[in-house]
Amino acid sequence: MVGLLLLVLGIAASRLRELRVRIAATAVVVPIIAMFALSVIQPLYFYRPVQPIALSQCVLLGLIMAPRSGWPGKMLSAVGLLLLLISLTNWNPSTRGGYIDKGAEVIKRNWHPGDRIAYASITVAMPFLFYLPDRASCLIPNNDMGELPGALRTIGDCSDYTDPGTWLVWPRDPTLNRVLAQGLTAITRGMIPAWRSDIAWQFAPIEIYYLPP
Repeated sequence: MVGLLLLVLGIAASRLRELRVRIAATAVVVPIIAMFALSVIQPLYFYRPVQPIALSQCVLLGLIMAPRSGWPGKMLSAVGLLLLLISLTNWNPSTRGGYIDKGAEVIKRNWHPGDRIAYASITVAMPFLFYLPDRASCLIPNNDMGELPGALRTIGDCSDYTDPGTWLVWPRDPTLNRVLAQGLTAITRGMIPAWRSDIAWQFAPIEIYYLPP
């Protein structure tokens, strides 16, 4: 996305004399500059908050790609607008996240007193904590994927993620520590996941296993 953004802005720079190109380019650049400025005060995960500029980026891309006059330009603009409207109409954040809200509901419905959730990585801990903030949980250490930031560190490390009554939330991420992945494979061998996320290109499949008491 960064490469495409730089390419679009580079081409647009040669047509900044056109008012419509200046307006579209401003809509792309100003949010990025504001985010960089804000990051001086507090850290930000850049690519997710900046996703809304995709709309203005598409408009700018259409302006610099379409012919400047004549019916071919109008036709290409109409087709591009139609595709953009279809994409916006069918936009579904839950689809991009693999419907992890449904996975959280599985845990809620089948929760037993004394249960806890063991997250195998920060990449699943953060979104699931959004849906399950009041459930006892911990992060499995030595996963090679960083630590929980800020206030989320209060969930602590799992002393033993194989304890009974544990909901194991495991992303099949190839960057997960190999020894940890082998251990998770061993303790879940022969088990059927209580829930599995939809498959998507932008993240590793997520599986939830319950280790009963």
